[in-house]
Amino acid sequence: VESGARLEDVRGACAALESSTRLSPSCCEALAASDGAIAALLKLARACNRSRPHVDLLTLMLRTLANVSERSPKLACCVADTEPCVDVLLDLVQVFRDRPVPFGIATGLLTTLAAADVGARNACCSPAATKRLASVAALLKLRDHHAQGAALAAFRRTLATA
Repeated sequence: VESGARLEDVRGACAALESSTRLSPSCCEALAASDGAIAALLKLARACNRSRPHVDLLTLMLRTLANVSERSPKLACCVADTEPCVDVLLDLVQVFRDRPVPFGIATGLLTTLAAADVGARNACCSPAATKRLASVAALLKLRDHHAQGAALAAFRRTLATA
């Protein structure tokens, strides 16, 4: 992800994945059934930093995962069962709390996964995750990030009612 030429190649591939999963249910199923594709996206997401090109790439990856997860609960479970999905998403919520687009997609994806998969819901409700989310909520309130705070509050309400 560090080299400029490679970054453009990866961005092109992620853009193709995002559009194909947005438009085609069969592409979502193929991606979920593939060996290691979701894990590779998560690994790549973890390698992204806060620079603009990386945030753009991260947004494409998160949209791809959201497209797959929103197709059906079964596909959401495939995404959620990929280690370390929930941890990566919680990291992204924490790191990108001041960036509305990746924050919103990651929070929405966590909500979808927690609604579809008991393991994801339990991971999001763990004491460590609860502490991290409370910390993010406090920072958002302190810094007056209303949109992100509302998204995080909605996610936490989902967890409370599940």
